[in-house]
Amino acid sequence: MTAYTGAFISDPDELSATVKLVSETRAPGSEVFIDTVTRQISLVIDAANVLTEDGVTLKALYSFLKDRWLADPDLIKFPFPMTPITDEQFEFYNGWNLNNSTTSGAASQTSPQLIRTGGWAVKSYNTTTNLNGGDIERWASIISLGTLGTTDQVYYQQQQFDNTSTGITNVVLTNTVNQAVQFYRNDDGTGTLNTTTDYNYNSVINLFCREWEKTYAASNLGDIGVTSLSYQAYRFPLTNAADSKLVTLDVSESAATGNPFSITGATWSANTATITVANHGFQIGDEINVVGMTPTGYNTTGSTIVSVATNSITYAVTSDPGAFSAGGTVSGYIFDNMTLKWFTTGTTYSGFNDPPGKAYFEVVIDADANSQFLSNPTAEQVYAFTQAQLRAISNINDNTAQTGPKVGKVVPAKLQFVGDDLYTLGISSLFEGVYIDNYNSADANRLHFWGYGSQASTATQILSIARATNVVTVNTVVPHGFTSTEYINVVGVSSTLTDFNGNYSITVVDADTFTYSQPGSDESGTTSTSALVRPAEFTNIQFPFTAILTLNFGANLVDDADAIYRVFFSNKFGSKDAVLVNKKVGGAMADLINGDTSVQLEFDYDGNTQDGRTPATNAAVTAVAIGLETAQYVVAEGVIGRAITNAISLVAPLERNYDPGSV
Repeated sequence: MTAYTGAFISDPDELSATVKLVSETRAPGSEVFIDTVTRQISLVIDAANVLTEDGVTLKALYSFLKDRWLADPDLIKFPFPMTPITDEQFEFYNGWNLNNSTTSGAASQTSPQLIRTGGWAVKSYNTTTNLNGGDIERWASIISLGTLGTTDQVYYQQQQFDNTSTGITNVVLTNTVNQAVQFYRNDDGTGTLNTTTDYNYNSVINLFCREWEKTYAASNLGDIGVTSLSYQAYRFPLTNAADSKLVTLDVSESAATGNPFSITGATWSANTATITVANHGFQIGDEINVVGMTPTGYNTTGSTIVSVATNSITYAVTSDPGAFSAGGTVSGYIFDNMTLKWFTTGTTYSGFNDPPGKAYFEVVIDADANSQFLSNPTAEQVYAFTQAQLRAISNINDNTAQTGPKVGKVVPAKLQFVGDDLYTLGISSLFEGVYIDNYNSADANRLHFWGYGSQASTATQILSIARATNVVTVNTVVPHGFTSTEYINVVGVSSTLTDFNGNYSITVVDADTFTYSQPGSDESGTTSTSALVRPAEFTNIQFPFTAILTLNFGANLVDDADAIYRVFFSNKFGSKDAVLVNKKVGGAMADLINGDTSVQLEFDYDGNTQDGRTPATNAAVTAVAIGLETAQYVVAEGVIGRAITNAISLVAPLERNYDPGSV
C-alpha cells in the first residue's frame, strides 16, 4: 500500500525525457517518454529518476514539453501536444495523448493517474486533414482538502448519463487525494455518445472515506457548489478523525457486522475450544455466537474470545465436546440479531412528542430483530452495527424483495452521535426517514429521529390555495397522495396578510384537495410552479422525556427486611391530601426496599399531570422511608428535572428503641 504525501514535481527542470523517433526505447532515468510515432506521452518511475508515486503537476509537464520542443531540433518537427486554458486546465491536441496503459512504481499508476493538480481534455484528430475535432476524453483533477490517515483509503462513485451507476473505484494512493479521474469518453469526438462504449459521468462524483473506528467522510459536487464536472481541478472537503464511540466500545468490525463466518475445524484443550475460521478479523474481547457445529458442545451464545490468530479463535468451553465432525458459523453476539431494511412506503411509528406524534420512516434499523434480548442493545452497539454495514461492498438491505439491494459502501450515513445523543440521518431528496426499532429503553432520552409527516414520497404542485374562516383549502395539480391527520409542508406560496407556508396537519377532502386549520384573515395565496406541498420533514423527533429518580438507601434501611419507601409531591406533603408520585409505568413510587442499596424510578416528565402538575416542568418531591428493627423514619426533599441529576439519599438513623411486642 502506497500513500500519497503531496511531494509531487512542480518544477519542470526536475524532469528529463527520452524521445522515440523511430524505434528508440526509454533510457533509465528518464521520467518522460515522448513517442512521436504513436504521439503518446508516458510518465515512468524507476530507481534512477526523480519521479515518485506522488506524481507531477500538469502545468509542470506542459512547461517541460515547451522546453523540449524549443530546444530539440527533432521534436520541433512535430505539432505541439498541448494547449493551456488555465494553470489547472489544458487540452491535448494534434493527435497527442497520455499513455493510459503504462504502469509506474509500486502503486502501478498509469500516466494519467500520475498527473497532479490539473484537468484536461483530449481532442479528436483527423490525420488526413490535420484538423482537431471534438473531445474524445475529459479528465477532472480530484483533490481532497482536510486530514486523513496515511493508510486511509478514499474511493469514489460515478454516474452515467443514463443514470446507471458505474460502481466503486478506489483512489490509487491512500491518504489525501490528488488524482485525475476520467468522466467522459466519446470515441469519435462527435459528441453523440455510443451507449456501448462511450460515457459522460459529469453529473455525479461521490467521494467516500470509511475506516473502522474513524468518523466517516463523504463529499460530492453539491458540497463545492458545482452541478457538473469540467476538465479542471476540483477541491473537495474530506476529513476524518478517531470515532470515540467505536474506540470506547472496542469491538472488531467482523463482530459488528453480525455476518456469519464459516468454521472448518475445531479442537479442545484445558477448558478452551479453538475453532478454525479463515481470515476472520475478530479480536480478543469480542463476544461471539457459535452455531451449527458437531459436536454441539462447541456451540455457544455470548462467549468472549480469549485469544486469536489469523485463522483461529479461542474461547472458553469447560468440558470436552469430543472430536470435531462438522463446522457451523461464528458471528458477533448481539450484532448478528440486527437488521437494516428499506421500505417502499413509510413504516409508521408513534408515541413521539407533538408534533408529529406519529411519523413515517423508509429505513428501519432493528436492534433486536428476533426479540432475542431481555435488555435490547445500546445506542453505541446499534451505531457500531450500522457503521460496519456501511463499509460492506455487498448488499446490506434485508428487504431486497421490496426495495432491491443497497451496496453498503455507497449508502449515505444513517447515524451520527452528537455527544452522547444518537441522531438518525435521513435524505431530504428521497423523503427518506430513519428509525431505530427495539432500542434499549434506557436510551430513549438520547435518541433523535429523522422522519416524515406522511408516507407520500414526492412533492406536488399547488393549483390554488385560500383561507376562509381560519381554514385553508389547498387544491393540487395532480392527486396529492396524502391522508387525513398527516403532516405536510407548504412552500413557495406568496401571500399578503398571513403566510401560508409551513407544516400543518391536514384533513383530506378528495384526491386533489385537503384542508388545514390556520388562524388568519381570509385571502387567496399566489401560486406558481414553485408552490409545492410535500411531506413535512422532522429532523429531531423524540419521545416524551423520561426522567430517572434515583433513591439511595443507607445501611440501616438496606438491612431492615420491613423497610419501605414512598415518594410524594412536596406541595401537599405533611397533609392528608399528599399525592404519591406515579412511575411512568407500574403505579406509584412506593415499594419495599428489599435489601437494595438504590432504586431507579422512571418519571414521565413530559406527560405527568398528577394533581394539576404542568407537564415538562421540574417536580419538587419528598421521599420518606421507614423500617422496623434497624431503621428509623427518614425524610428528604429533592427535585425531578430534565437537565439535573435526580437523586435523593435516604439515610435512616439506627433503630434502638423499637419493641415488636409479644406477638
